[in-house]
Amino acid sequence: MFTKDEVKIFKYWDGEKYRCVDPIEIQINLEGHEFGENLEELFKAVQAGDVKALKDVIDIGRVMFDLKEMEYDEENDKTTGTSSQGVISIMVDFISYMDDLKKNIDDMQTFVPSMDTQPKGVTLPTNASSECGSTSEGKCCDKPSQ
Repeated sequence: MFTKDEVKIFKYWDGEKYRCVDPIEIQINLEGHEFGENLEELFKAVQAGDVKALKDVIDIGRVMFDLKEMEYDEENDKTTGTSSQGVISIMVDFISYMDDLKKNIDDMQTFVPSMDTQPKGVTLPTNASSECGSTSEGKCCDKPSQ
């Protein structure tokens, strides 16, 4: 149906391994989240120094991306999970990724014929950069990228 380059996947480090998620599913979940707040407004409040907004952004990020709080494992002398700064970084990266994806979809719509006139079996390429392409085995995130 789609080639590896056409499948758009958001890739991020969760503190233990790389994960790949469908960005559209995350976007849908963000818009329907119980906080019900506009993320753009929350980020503006964070930039203005609002600590409650900062906590909300971190909480939303942990839920949306299934991120565990960072913990220190004394036995192995390593940390696991994601720091609050890491959560914010993933949220910022995701918002930028979605902005680029939306921009490329908007650009593409000017050139794409309506679905009624498109020949069967033709897939339309997009220019949005993908952090990670999907594979038939679903193993795009098993190893950290080099």
